[in-house]
Amino acid sequence: MAVRLTPEQRVLRAINETAWRNNVVLHARARGWKVYFVPDRFHANAKESGSFYTTKMGDRGYPDLTLVGPSSIIFVELKTETGRLSPDQEEWRDRIVAAGGEWFLWRPSHLDDAIKRLEEG
Repeated sequence: MAVRLTPEQRVLRAINETAWRNNVVLHARARGWKVYFVPDRFHANAKESGSFYTTKMGDRGYPDLTLVGPSSIIFVELKTETGRLSPDQEEWRDRIVAAGGEWFLWRPSHLDDAIKRLEEG
């Protein structure tokens, strides 16, 4: 038996991670947060095409966003509605939380909660 999705669920499932990240970044910057993001992948021809190219060093699974507000720092993993955490992402979550940090998993359906946390600074 097929599961019927509501129109809202269909819209939320259609949002890809890049669009979701851009939305969160806009909300964060509008509320005075500094944003740090390094993509995991780069276009194969980035150097040759003259587009922005960088490298990173670090362990796999680092959260998508590091956000620094006026009085706090938070780490955010962004996922689509159906995306799953990898074991490396779970390890980062566990270590950040064990060290007293704030770690969040935000999906498009969590927009209201995300905005609320961002408004707290």
